[in-house]
Amino acid sequence: MDLHRGSYGWKVRVLENRLHELQLLRASAVDRRYRLPTVYAVKRFQRSHGLRVTGRTNQRTWDAVYRAVLRRRAATAPVPRPPPPPPTILGHQGAVVPSVPSNTMASMRYAVRSVDILEFDLRLTADRAFVLMHDPTLDRTTNCTGPVEVKTLQELRSQCTASGEPIPTLDEVAAFAAATAASIAPELKVESLSDEDLSRFAGVIRAHGLTGRTFVQSFHPSLFPRLRAQDGALALVYLTRPTTAPQTVKSAGVTIAGLYKGGLTAAIVATYQRAGLKVWAWTSYTTTEFKSLWNMRVNGIFTDIPVESRALLSAS
Repeated sequence: MDLHRGSYGWKVRVLENRLHELQLLRASAVDRRYRLPTVYAVKRFQRSHGLRVTGRTNQRTWDAVYRAVLRRRAATAPVPRPPPPPPTILGHQGAVVPSVPSNTMASMRYAVRSVDILEFDLRLTADRAFVLMHDPTLDRTTNCTGPVEVKTLQELRSQCTASGEPIPTLDEVAAFAAATAASIAPELKVESLSDEDLSRFAGVIRAHGLTGRTFVQSFHPSLFPRLRAQDGALALVYLTRPTTAPQTVKSAGVTIAGLYKGGLTAAIVATYQRAGLKVWAWTSYTTTEFKSLWNMRVNGIFTDIPVESRALLSAS
């Protein structure tokens, strides 16, 4: 190896490219010819690395340039981002699959094998009992019609079913969850709850020893201070969309933002998390959606298919 002024060819081109990468040679001087700019660049390199300053490239200088390039690449290489931590899995309405009707004890039993948290919706009957029901009316999910709130609990239990399954009460789901390792995330669908309603709600949670395992969700932040007055140990989840400012969510005194997946991005998730909020995303219907939300580094995902979602996490 003896490259010097006047040399040319591929070896000179390799040397020049490396000197350029070390910021010792301009790109315009990378021309396969060992001209004065290359000589000066080699001299600067030799001087800075304690080598004999000749402007020529012997094997020792060639190897030193190569090692310097490797060190520079290692120092400037981007640090790989660690994989996203596994999110909390919330079984949306227990599960929403053809084999079981959602918001029933059957869906809770199906989901509990795979979820961290059982999610379900609550509405009030005419006699102020909390029952699992998503819609304000019975038409879509049961064999009955009309508003939920006009029927008593006894009427619901004697007349109405969801695909053959009885309509559960909060007490029944709480008793079931208490016998498992799962937490619960009841969503209060009605804003016009009285203090007496909230007292009975909190009482059921306490009676089953679930206070530390309950995450109360609502789109109605006006309920949050009244819930805290009933039991300050209950965790609260502000359901909203990504367009809501993190400070608005945080000012409601909650630590978890339940954000709709539409328009959600990793940058938005990070903004909420920097504000001190966990992000739960709703709702994934497929494993592709689940994986996309997981890659956004959300803290939790509401999913219609908890069994498949858990399998996806287990396989990763």
